[in-house]
Amino acid sequence: MTLLTSPSVSKELALYSMEHCKHDLKFFQEEDGKSIVEDLDFLMRFFKKDQYHTQPAVSLLRGYSAI
Repeated sequence: MTLLTSPSVSKELALYSMEHCKHDLKFFQEEDGKSIVEDLDFLMRFFKKDQYHTQPAVSLLRGYSAI
């Protein structure tokens, strides 16, 4: 639930984590977990309404040397 509700977790990270880990977690094999996976897009839009659409951004890194 933290992946869905935390504002510090991006939509992309939550989707990636759910897609790659749902087979390893027993919760997602049960009925409640299966319904979350089926309704994942709706849940993301509901819980991450401010972060659902990615805002393009560029980060400047200083002090990095490729030596």
